[in-house]
Parts: sequence; C-alpha cells; structure tokens
Amino acid sequence: MKRHFIAAALAAVTATSMFAQSDKVVATINDETVTRAELDQLWDRIGERMQEQYEKNGGGKAGLLENYIGKRLLLQQAKNMGFADLKPGVKLDLDTESKVFDRYVREVLATSIVPETAVREFYEQNPSDFTHKDQAKVHIIHVSSTTRPESDAQKIVGEVMSDLMAYRTKPEQLKSAFEAAARQISEHPSSKNGGYLGWVDRGALDPALDDAAFTMPTGVLSGIIADHGHLHLLLVDARRDAGKESFDEAKKQIRDYLLAKNARQVMEKLNATTADLRTRGKVTVFAENLK
Repeated sequence: MKRHFIAAALAAVTATSMFAQSDKVVATINDETVTRAELDQLWDRIGERMQEQYEKNGGGKAGLLENYIGKRLLLQQAKNMGFADLKPGVKLDLDTESKVFDRYVREVLATSIVPETAVREFYEQNPSDFTHKDQAKVHIIHVSSTTRPESDAQKIVGEVMSDLMAYRTKPEQLKSAFEAAARQISEHPSSKNGGYLGWVDRGALDPALDDAAFTMPTGVLSGIIADHGHLHLLLVDARRDAGKESFDEAKKQIRDYLLAKNARQVMEKLNATTADLRTRGKVTVFAENLK
C-alpha cells in the first residue's frame, strides 16, 4: 500500500512539473505572451522536415520563436488597424493567425510592391489568360480496380455511394460528406483537398468523366463511373459557360502570381517591417524557459 502511495505521489509531482514547464512564458510581445506549450504546438505543426532545417541552420525552437515573434507583431499591427474585423486583445487560433497573416501581407504590406495598378495592367495586357471554355466545378472520388479485384473496388465505391445517398436531399451536407469520404478512400491526388478539382475545362477530363461532369445535375451525386480500369464518383457544384473572368474574379490569382515573382522584395519588406515593429515595441524573450 505504501509503495502505491509513493508511486502515486511521484506521478502527481511529475504531472505538476510538466504542467508548470508547459505553462512557462517564453516571450512577451507588447501586452501578449507566448507560453512553452504554444511554442511546442507550433513546433509540432511545422513537421519533421522543417524541424530538421531549424535544428540544422535555424536555431531550433529559439529560431522558430524569433520568427513567430515577427508574425505576432505584424498581427498586432493588423488588429490595431481593424484589418479583417480583428479586435485588439482577441486571441486567434493558430490556423486563423496564419490565414490573417497571409492576407495582411498580400493585401496591405505588399501593396507598395504589387499595387492594384500593376494587377490591373497585367489583367489588361494578358486577356487570353483569363478566357475559359465551358467549365464545371468538380469533386471526385477515385478507386482503382487495377490494383485490387474489381469486385473489391465495386464494394468500396458501392458502400460509399450508399452512405452518401443518405444526404441526397441536403446539398451542403452531401458536399461535406463527399469531401470526408474522398479524404478517407479516394486514391486521386486531390483526396487531401476532399476530392476538389476546382473549375475544370470541358475536355480536360477523360471522356466518361467529362461527359458526366457536363451533363449531370449540379449538387447531385453521380452514379459509379467506370473509366480505364478505375471507378469514380463525381459531385458537380456548378457550371459556367465559356467566357472571360472579370477583373474582380481574376485579381487574387494575378496578385499571388506577381507576389511570387517579387518574393525577394516582399520578404525584404516583411523583415524590415517586423524589425521596425520590434524596435518600437516591447519584446522580451525568456531563453531559460526554452530549455
């Protein structure tokens, strides 16, 4: 009994110690804090390849923290100007932070490098880039019948189709269920995106798939489509006739392209801005809490 009591006590002490460690503040950024637990979460999210690069050349977790401080300083600036309806003092989750950061860099910070006039000029000087054939907005589930008995492939697709038919009168739920099924069983490269192919030109798909994509009703699950030794299910969100994208439709794509072409200048502007914010702000790093 005594041994069990001692073991339990040691476990409690260990758990308390681990909690205290994760709760330690590794940095303060003006009136915000970054805890060890938050930094560990960021470290886990970047994946093994990036972790190796940080360990080899980027200062490990300390280097990641330095980069994150710059990101948080820029997000604070975005909040202070009310960008994307952000409110000072409202904490964002990591996914939202990344999305807002990317938008802010693209739509605010980099406008001196890629102004609206440059985007419009590109649009007007490259009209053929923004014309399209008849298009369908397509999601696909693909199961190979060449790497397994065809009966097995039929069973897999049939079961998925049966499950999805439960949502046949609920288009939004059908779409979500289709995307979930695509992530689980589709063997197409688009599976990680829920089977989403985007806007597809007429003639871009194999004939059987192309015919279905441009004739089946939108928002309705297709039947099983056999094509070149594979089985497919399709879901078509929408279709549009051949034409030209408007400037408003095309400008995000153009801006992203021009920003990629000028990536070095964008990075220089980003680094200069975060360095200035750090000079004018109050940032403290508690290196001892990183160990």
